[in-house]
Amino acid sequence: MKKIGLFVIPIKFNNKINTYNDYIDFLVEAEKNNYTHVYIGEHLTDKREDIQSSMIFAAALLSRTKKINACLSVLPLPHYDIKLLVKQLEDLEKMSNGRLNIGFSQGALKSDAEFLGFDHSRRNEIFKVKLNQFFQLIEESPILKKLPKESFFSILLSPLPVRS
Repeated sequence: MKKIGLFVIPIKFNNKINTYNDYIDFLVEAEKNNYTHVYIGEHLTDKREDIQSSMIFAAALLSRTKKINACLSVLPLPHYDIKLLVKQLEDLEKMSNGRLNIGFSQGALKSDAEFLGFDHSRRNEIFKVKLNQFFQLIEESPILKKLPKESFFSILLSPLPVRS
């Protein structure tokens, strides 16, 4: 079976898509048309973007679909408390019945870092520390440690662009 996916870019290009539910309705139709994966982005402070939490969006998507994989693309680790993130991802994995893929990055937007109160220039250093913490913690997670390694991916921004 051929696998096809799409990326839900949370920037408004289409006036017909105004809410999370519009995105979800679109992806329910995509699933009916044999799309197998949806990659969900997130940014906190870009006023053009609608999705601030790919995990909340994925939870809504998973509740309305049966087959399509929800790919968190990507979780900017410097933005998260890793212990809390692991617990939230455990819940999402239970909801997904094996349809969750988890991606990580350092975070791209300087305005997100400023909003959260950390130095954007340190995001690579913070990312490395938090990524190591994450993989240590999932070894203790009865749910996440069962995920195949292919369920995790990383988008490393190199060279690291700065958007504000």
